[in-house]
Amino acid sequence: MSDIKTVAIIQARMGSSRLPGKVLMDIAGKPMLEWVVSRVRQARRVHEVLVATTSDTSDDPVADFCQDKGIQVYRGSTFDVLDRYYQAARQSHADTVVRVTADCPLIDPQEIDTLLVEFFDRQVDFAANRLPPPWQRTFPIGLDTEIASFAALERAWKEASQKHDREHVMPYLYEVEGRFKIYYHNTSPDYGQMRWTVDTPEDLQAIRLMFSHLADKEHFTWHDVLDVVQQNPDLSKVNAGIKHKVFNEVDSRMEQKNRDVETENPQPLITIFTAPKPFVDPHINLIQRNAIVSWMNLGKEVEIFLVGNESGVEDIAREFGVGYLPEVKRNSQGTPLVSSIFDLARKHSRNPVLAYLNADIITLPDIIAATKTTMQISNRFLLVGQRWDIDIQESLQAGNDLTPWLENEIKLHGQLHPQGGSDYFVFPRDTFTEVPDFAIGRAGWDNWMIFHAREAGMLVINSTGAINIIHQQHDYRHLPGGKPHYRTPETFENVKLAGGKRTIFDLNDCTHRFTGGKVTRKPVTWKRFWREVEVFPLVAMKSKTLAQVSYAVFHPQKAYWELRAWLRARNSVKVE
Repeated sequence: MSDIKTVAIIQARMGSSRLPGKVLMDIAGKPMLEWVVSRVRQARRVHEVLVATTSDTSDDPVADFCQDKGIQVYRGSTFDVLDRYYQAARQSHADTVVRVTADCPLIDPQEIDTLLVEFFDRQVDFAANRLPPPWQRTFPIGLDTEIASFAALERAWKEASQKHDREHVMPYLYEVEGRFKIYYHNTSPDYGQMRWTVDTPEDLQAIRLMFSHLADKEHFTWHDVLDVVQQNPDLSKVNAGIKHKVFNEVDSRMEQKNRDVETENPQPLITIFTAPKPFVDPHINLIQRNAIVSWMNLGKEVEIFLVGNESGVEDIAREFGVGYLPEVKRNSQGTPLVSSIFDLARKHSRNPVLAYLNADIITLPDIIAATKTTMQISNRFLLVGQRWDIDIQESLQAGNDLTPWLENEIKLHGQLHPQGGSDYFVFPRDTFTEVPDFAIGRAGWDNWMIFHAREAGMLVINSTGAINIIHQQHDYRHLPGGKPHYRTPETFENVKLAGGKRTIFDLNDCTHRFTGGKVTRKPVTWKRFWREVEVFPLVAMKSKTLAQVSYAVFHPQKAYWELRAWLRARNSVKVE
């Protein structure tokens, strides 16, 4: 097993519902989180330990503490803890994942090792020393350890849709008999009623008292703690009667967040961000102002950021009262980088959903409704869709109800754009955290967005049937040589950064669609079936080599000419 990497991931956040800030509260001279990390590191069969906290600013103290102590930390989703675990495990290249929570300072490294031995010897997908009914907990609450193969965790991450599955990480692995091969480890006699975890002030008091009776505070087993509790019966009375959370219980704050979306006083939902062109050309100035007006008309559920310091952007941001983020990174040609634009938006947004829109795109209120519908069924999605091309010459006015007029313009003059590219992307704030250094405004990166979402197992939803967006027609004088965006040298660089031509996905590669106001799987046609067979090596196996072979099988003539072009280019380089 020496070639199998086992990573222990400790979930930690400051926002505990019953005892906020508990993970950094002092126990016997150390923050509780430090005790947990130290104890887990003592497990001989664990190769790496990291802390998984959230990207919310409230958890900055956790990240800062880990940095000061040299503890690896991953920051991800607040309530979708399954995604947080999966991304942390993927980032650390884990083969096996040990799940521990930061409120268990008495966690026993020997028991972790024992469970790991059973996990490997029995060749199971999942192992635990506590499970909900019909299993019986026999270990004290606070020694809870769960182990899963990365493959099983990845499958749960892709398939689990219930809120408790996403929040509590592992239920999808054990709640349906036969779905995975599992092992449940117990002990005798039954100590399952003992409470050695920290979730309330009473729990914290009890744990502090237990530590005060431990002679060796660095190296002890759970049997040493048991001796202390049995010799001091009053200890168990301190937190007696505290109800332990059950596996299918979800954080009430998540439920409230979902309810807030539907209230008459809407809470902020979407951050729209864009990288405008200079407000110099009169027509570009007109259409970009129109776009901002349409976004502002979406109401209080939306905040807006203009990214970049192109001419006039700061003045426009000040005029409309929207956010201004000038410090964008650029490539050698001076073009803003998509990675930097996304990072800036994520850093400054406090909303659960981000929406990148091209600066010439007019929106209607249906983008809000479609986002809400999608959030009810998944925490991992990408909304994309076709645009309506319309030549608009008049200025739109903020505060006016533009919807009837815009809908009529679509009916009278709208031309539905082909499915080759996308002008908007709506996605949860905790996704698309690692974007290549694409040049904005050039082709290729929008196709990568769809490819990456497919690769990550997200719902990729063609929202053309639910979201109407209008692209205001314009020329390409602002681009080098006046060429269309798909013919510039930066486009070729974008494709290279994306991973090559095989990553050029379009709306035909979406997994779902909006139909009748609902999200449904796209119907299976022969064309779609063979396309899925073609891209399977790339999106599921993540193999560029097999993807190239698959492409050659399905498109032999195109592959032949691509090979000819590649050989000519190589020979040309040799001659030079």
